[in-house]
Amino acid sequence: MATAQEIGRAGEAHVVEQLQGRRFKIQAWDTTLPSAADIEALGGRRHVLVQVKTSVSPNDPQFLSGEETAAMKARAVELGAEAWQARVTMNDDLTLTGKIAWRRVR
Repeated sequence: MATAQEIGRAGEAHVVEQLQGRRFKIQAWDTTLPSAADIEALGGRRHVLVQVKTSVSPNDPQFLSGEETAAMKARAVELGAEAWQARVTMNDDLTLTGKIAWRRVR
């Protein structure tokens, strides 16, 4: 079984892959942090900041807490970016199950 850090990194990698597939350029994604990292990306005129929550099926990824939401919005404002949450569910082998659930953080 993968560690929590491996699961988190794999979920973030799925989000990065999807952003790149949508022609976003990844500006910042620190894979060395032991906890959840924000992903900053530019796509055309869009600038997004994404926080990823990941789980292994049959569990569902958590939503951002109130504190996480406030911090995310504040950081996005500082960067001039849109704040987003991506919820990722994977199998035991860390492959994506279904689609990534995207939600704009307002």
